[in-house]
Formats: sequence, C-alpha cells, structure tokens
Amino acid sequence: MSIIIDGTGTISGVSATGLTTAQLVNATNITSGTLPTARLPAGSVLKVQQFTDSGSSTTSGTLVNLNGSSFGYTPVSTNSTLYITCSFYAYLNPAAGYAAGSCYGYYNMGEYNGSAYVAFAYVGYLWNYQFATTYAQSIGIQSNLMYSRSNSSLTTRSFDLMGAVSNSNVPFYANSIVMQIIEVAN
Repeated sequence: MSIIIDGTGTISGVSATGLTTAQLVNATNITSGTLPTARLPAGSVLKVQQFTDSGSSTTSGTLVNLNGSSFGYTPVSTNSTLYITCSFYAYLNPAAGYAAGSCYGYYNMGEYNGSAYVAFAYVGYLWNYQFATTYAQSIGIQSNLMYSRSNSSLTTRSFDLMGAVSNSNVPFYANSIVMQIIEVAN
C-alpha cells in the first residue's frame, strides 16, 4: 500500500496495526505544542539561562558574593545535569603608594542553599608581584570557571561568584560577570 500526503494535513495509507499506544506519537503525548522533557533522550538540552551582573569588589579575607544577589535557577527536570559556566574580568587594584609585597585574590563559584554554600567550582587565584612604592599598579585577567552538578529536584538553586583577597589594602574586583546554566537530560 502506498502512503499519500495530500497537502491538507491528511496522511493515508499508514496502519498502526501491531503498534502499542506508547509507540504512537499523537497529540495526547504532546502538551501545549511542546514535547515533555521526560520524552527527550539523554544528552538533550532542556533549558539554557544566562545571568549578567556588573560585578563588585571586596577587601575581605573570607569569600563573599561578588555578583550582588544570587543567580537563581529553577530546573525543568528531576533527572538532569546542570552545567554552570562563569566568565568575568578579575583584577587587584592596590591603593596608591601601597608597597607591602605580593598579594593575591582568589575566587570560586558556589551554590548557596539558603544557609550555607554546599558546592564549589574550581578555585582560581590572581597573584600580584611587588607593588610600586609611588603609584597603584593593578593586574587583571579574563577568568572562566566551569562545573557540573547532578539535579534531582525542581527546587530553585542559587549560584554565586565569590571572591576574597589576602590583604585588605588591595581590593579584589570582579567585573562584567556572565553566568550561564545549561540543563541537560540524563
């Protein structure tokens, strides 16, 4: 038997004999014009969300949030992996005339559960050499962090770029923060 597509949306000559309901794709298996995430194969991108922030600075010796408020992400599947990347420009900027030897700033990306940080990405360091004695001398780099987290709930998760500095006379800055979260089906 031949299959005929008549241009009006009707297809004839197709038989569903021997197929189960689960094998058929029909309008009841698709809701609101979208395919439910549970029907997508492993490796399918389920959601992409990007956050931006102008950034801030710190003179703290302990890690503090550098992106203002936390970036909140609500997953769309309970069986997925979140891939989080964060790109920003980091630099140290000592006060004019400050000369106390080397100094470093450090940073990481953390997941905040409302009361504590529960996961961290790779920690990066930005080292500065001996500062000049009569003027401020800053050093900076474009930085990128990336990590992944298993996901098993639809609860909103919060992510932060955090930073600290080894000497409070040398502020650590993180500017032009771009964080992207990609949710992929397991």
